[in-house]
Amino acid sequence: MQKLSLPVGMALLLVLGSTAWALECPVPAKIDDAATAGKIQELLPADTDLDAPDALQTAVFNLKTAGIPEDLILDNLIAVYCAAINAQTGVSDDEKTQQVQAFSQSATEMVFGDVD
Repeated sequence: MQKLSLPVGMALLLVLGSTAWALECPVPAKIDDAATAGKIQELLPADTDLDAPDALQTAVFNLKTAGIPEDLILDNLIAVYCAAINAQTGVSDDEKTQQVQAFSQSATEMVFGDVD
């Protein structure tokens, strides 16, 4: 079983434990290396297109191929997806939270393999 890094674990905890309150999206860890930050920004879709399994798989593959560490991949996937979901209007906070929880599980499995 893959151990999650502290930033990734905290991001998941914020998202997964927030069903009683308004959705609070995690902020990705600050990346000091400008080249790595640029690669992530270039390769990561900034919207809910990540809902499609093939889009998520492609994003993960491209980020891994670019040499981005797995914890940064997951951290940024969840943060970008959560922000896109949180910006939706006409959707309750509970529904948003459920969407982000489902995405977080899928993204974790895609990035680290089956973590059960």
